[in-house]
Amino acid sequence: MATAATDLEGDIRHAAAAAGLTVKGDDGRLEGEVESIRAKWFLGKRTVRYRMSCSLDEATRTVTFHESLVERTIGMAPPTFSVEKTTQKGSRVGIERKDMSIGGGGAVSYGSVREEVERIATAAGWKFELKILRGA
Repeated sequence: MATAATDLEGDIRHAAAAAGLTVKGDDGRLEGEVESIRAKWFLGKRTVRYRMSCSLDEATRTVTFHESLVERTIGMAPPTFSVEKTTQKGSRVGIERKDMSIGGGGAVSYGSVREEVERIATAAGWKFELKILRGA
């Protein structure tokens, strides 16, 4: 059974929110963001944000998805111990990263939201397209 764009958008919004993202947008376009890693001390700080966006084209029944990790450092970041596991299958990359630091830390799972959105889209009878570069 094919799913309408509004129903699919609601399902994707719910999945992204369940993953901890703050989701905004409507009319076939969603954007989400979460600050996954934060470490701060008196000399500076480091943050890592996961961002995603997707658009739904009802005419072609296609979900176009883009995701990124943005790491920012201000000043001298605190000493950090990081564990990272990267997997790649074609153009699909998955990253599991955990940071432990004097001033905080956190974990990020790059690719897990994409996998869930792809599962939801294909189950609804829609095509899933991963957009590697935002402007392309």
